[in-house]
Amino acid sequence: LPSSDRPLGSGFAERVGGAGGTEGSSQFRDVLWLGKAASAAAIAAAAQDAVAVAAAACRGVEPGRCFLRESGGSQAHIDSREMRIWWHSSVHLAELPREDWLASRRLAVSSIAAPVLWNGQDTDNIFHLLVSFLGRLWLHAHSNFPDALRSSPSGDPVLIYVFDLHPGRPGMFGVDGKPLIPGIWAQEFLQLAFPGVKITHVDELAKDAPLIFHTLHLNLVNWASWVLPSEDLYPPRISRRFIGPHPLLTLMPQAVKRALDIDEAEGDRAVLIVRRSPPAGRRLVNERELVEELRQLYGLTVRVADLSLMLFAAQVEAVAHASLLVGAHGQGLFNLIFLPAGGGVVEVPPCGLALALVYNVAELFGLSFTEILDSSCDEEFMAKFQANQCQPCVAREILSSGRAPIDLDSANVGDCERLPPACDVRAAQTVAFNNVSRAASIIQEAHAEAEARRAALAAGS
Repeated sequence: LPSSDRPLGSGFAERVGGAGGTEGSSQFRDVLWLGKAASAAAIAAAAQDAVAVAAAACRGVEPGRCFLRESGGSQAHIDSREMRIWWHSSVHLAELPREDWLASRRLAVSSIAAPVLWNGQDTDNIFHLLVSFLGRLWLHAHSNFPDALRSSPSGDPVLIYVFDLHPGRPGMFGVDGKPLIPGIWAQEFLQLAFPGVKITHVDELAKDAPLIFHTLHLNLVNWASWVLPSEDLYPPRISRRFIGPHPLLTLMPQAVKRALDIDEAEGDRAVLIVRRSPPAGRRLVNERELVEELRQLYGLTVRVADLSLMLFAAQVEAVAHASLLVGAHGQGLFNLIFLPAGGGVVEVPPCGLALALVYNVAELFGLSFTEILDSSCDEEFMAKFQANQCQPCVAREILSSGRAPIDLDSANVGDCERLPPACDVRAAQTVAFNNVSRAASIIQEAHAEAEARRAALAAGS
């Protein structure tokens, strides 16, 4: 296992907090977590001075949200602070004088030597998972723990990633009480691309609590370490035309395909249309007419699939065997990262309003982007849109601030913040092509260009 003296890296923590660590640090060594399920029994068996210290340090705080560590300074009192690990979730960190720290340590019944990343992410949305979880973790592991990208000979994890889900947020837990985050898509992705990383949840860890983390990073809300502006509702389009795709991030989906033994050369180079089935919104109402025109007029191989109904491996294979991914704006389109080199994506944004998220991911991973803006939304949505006197938010295009392919654009931009839900075109239930023939022509051209790029890449190799 990595030494507890090894830093987690600047991708996750700008400053390292050891004894006498700096204010604002998010990485700490030798931290006691009281936990939830097992903490009562352990505390009851501990010495009274340890119980008293823990009670004073965590007064008014749930044991599962309280962390204790040595201050490293000369103060004779307990310093406490709240640290927000995600937008809706905070933890309590108490720094103790040495004598109190030594007493409180006696509460621990176990310890974890592997570095632990403690995160409060609260979504299984594929875009957000790519931006603030998987992409971020991939770059961090490459820089600091490359062994996490390989299977450990001993079977022990190189890194442990803890999801601390806020119980007050909807959609965090199923009816059986089991966590729903980060979801099957992300878990299977991580198992394939990060075989040395173990995902766990707070309730699972609590079975061994109270425990000592030798190295703990509280994964604070941190714009600077995300691979794209994640929480902007309508970020600008970030063009990388002068620096190109990110050389490390493009390796991440390749690792997944390699682990699944998917050969892109075995594909039919089709147009793959992503279907959104009810109750999902933004359904393409004239999808059938589009497919008929692509097949009959242009002779293209066209496949239609609702990726959300497929096993993860089948999703990856379906996209990797295509040349062009087509669909209304939605999670399924972010599977574009599994397209073969030279492939492309065609987005149909609702109501003909240009959006940025799919564009930005395509730019980051080096895939071509096309859009069909001649589209309409359902009448019910448009009636609410007009009744609320909504003003559309058009995604503007800016150049990447990076100077080299390795650079990222992560800063919060804040375009169209606090947009009312009734004014968000992504709330539309259906999307229709105003001119199916024109849409088919755009898709045929995008497919031909993708085929030409793939041929050129193959000739160059």
